[in-house]
Amino acid sequence: MSEEKGLKTLPGRQGIVALLVLALLLVVLRVPALIHPVLDVDEAIYGLFARVWFDGGIPYLDCVETKPLGIYLFFGAIFSIFGSWNMIAVHVFTIAVVGLTAFVIYLIAKLLYSKTSGIWAAGLYLVFSTTYIPKVIATTIEPVMLLPVCLMYYFWLRFEREDRKLYACLAGISFAMACLFKYQAGMNLVVLAAYIAVFGRPIGNALRGMFSFGIAAAILPAAMVLYLYSIGALDGFIRWNILGNTDYIKEGAATISIGGQFVKRVLPYIASTILIWITTSAAIFRLTRERPISKHGVLMILWFILSIVPVSTGYRFYGHYFLLLLPPMAVLSSKYLAGLFINSGRKSLKALVIFGIALPAIGFTCARFYMDNLYKMTGEDNPADYVAIAQYVSANTDPSDKILAWGYAPLVYWYAERLPATRFFWSDLLTGRVSGTKGVSIYKDPLEGDPAIWRMFFDDLEKHRPIYIIDTTPANLHDYKAFPITIYPALHDHIQKNYREEITIRKTVFYRRIDG
Repeated sequence: MSEEKGLKTLPGRQGIVALLVLALLLVVLRVPALIHPVLDVDEAIYGLFARVWFDGGIPYLDCVETKPLGIYLFFGAIFSIFGSWNMIAVHVFTIAVVGLTAFVIYLIAKLLYSKTSGIWAAGLYLVFSTTYIPKVIATTIEPVMLLPVCLMYYFWLRFEREDRKLYACLAGISFAMACLFKYQAGMNLVVLAAYIAVFGRPIGNALRGMFSFGIAAAILPAAMVLYLYSIGALDGFIRWNILGNTDYIKEGAATISIGGQFVKRVLPYIASTILIWITTSAAIFRLTRERPISKHGVLMILWFILSIVPVSTGYRFYGHYFLLLLPPMAVLSSKYLAGLFINSGRKSLKALVIFGIALPAIGFTCARFYMDNLYKMTGEDNPADYVAIAQYVSANTDPSDKILAWGYAPLVYWYAERLPATRFFWSDLLTGRVSGTKGVSIYKDPLEGDPAIWRMFFDDLEKHRPIYIIDTTPANLHDYKAFPITIYPALHDHIQKNYREEITIRKTVFYRRIDG
């Protein structure tokens, strides 16, 4: 684990300056997150779940979503301290988490190669975690989850170096924490197992480490399951979370063309981050030619290659999924770039590297000050499209009132600062719409929907009696025009009996409760 031969290390003062520069880079690249309160619809979904939960609701019963509790706990804890609807505070904490992740990546590269490599690795992660579509800097799960993922690898490397069970336990806890944000983090256990199977020598130490890792990793999931059982939420968790994720993956694989997604989403991402793909490829090529081959180099390669699996699951290739690839790419590239800038006299190549980092960093950051144009160019949902709708709701209801936004419109609830009248924050479970498609449904006929889910829906409407039912489908928000209220007889009849049409705003129709 000694520092890479032939590479100079940064003196103490220069190292501190470099870290301060990286901290400044972190903030500058993410300034738009401090200006725009919502960057992606997922933020509204996680925020609503956290609000319902922290306001006394039962998770997976009073609010339905498909993720483990980690991300909702993150949002809810911040709201509890800084205000119930304070998404800017969430963004501030996310920036801090991204900074800590970059620091752990620095520690990994430093441990494997050199301080210089560590600075490169941290810088590459900070830059290329921003160089893509607008919402890649939003508080989705991946940028938060990557902190415990990176800690897992760091602590395991420390365990191998010092043979202390404490580090194996910390690696296990970090792994479990990552899985409680998203199950795709489980692929890192496959990475570690494959690595140990080949390089776990002496085998006794490796097995003892994995035993400690496993025991520690079981603590957090066990605590979550016991908590859910104690509040009567375990059945809902299994239904919506475990089985829901399985259905989500199956539906995507069955209806989405991987070839089309490769052209539409994978290639643009690679183009936006081309420099780190080139340097990662060069680093892998060099590592595979070394004799003897570096076992820790193989670990980083496995981390990178096997992370492609969760990125690809369900064929959706959302922008934030690609963030899972960046930590191993940054570490792999760091050794190559540190060597290039210290030992090579090829000024033109160095200039090309700087250009390949600076251009996307400056370009994407500046472009984020023109969000409306960016969302239009990328075909992504523009949160601003929901503001006028939400403002009308906010002006004509009380904070304790609840509403129903039909379609895929959690942003209406969020901007209006009103909670949903149903456990379903959007209508996909009722309509069968497949997320990631433009109006594809798993049901050939609208009446094929799950009767149990519809009963839950109407039970919620009877219990919470929403002041407004808002039909967003005429506006085709989030590509939902194929699922108008009129094709669902029970819902349409309910509205005809209990509501009157009040106003249309940007093609979105408002129905107000008659006895409200």
